[in-house]
Amino acid sequence: MGTALTCVAGAVMHFTCTSMLWHFVKAGATEQAHSIMLSYFFETCATSAMCNVGVFMVCITLFINVFKQKTCLPKWACVVNTLPFTMVAAVLLAGMGALNVGSSLMFFGLYFLLKKADSEKQGQ
Repeated sequence: MGTALTCVAGAVMHFTCTSMLWHFVKAGATEQAHSIMLSYFFETCATSAMCNVGVFMVCITLFINVFKQKTCLPKWACVVNTLPFTMVAAVLLAGMGALNVGSSLMFFGLYFLLKKADSEKQGQ
């Protein structure tokens, strides 16, 4: 469910955001174009909310499965997750792009953890 919300609502949200920014620039980046763009963003914010709910559902599922050791990762690796990284990034970056930074850090960390787990498995 979380993956579907993230993928479908995320695709719609990213298409909406990028197309509105394109229209804003094409309209001359005027104050009126800015007002129209913000109005459109607020009218379509449900897709952004659904995408974020999906991301957090996936993060909570990952946290629980790693903590319960249902993966090849050690129990402590549950902290390599978007949730804590997003909270730290929100404080450091004053909320600007915190979810993107948190998700990037999670995938970066998981890449190295899984690479290490794979090399240990092959060494046995």
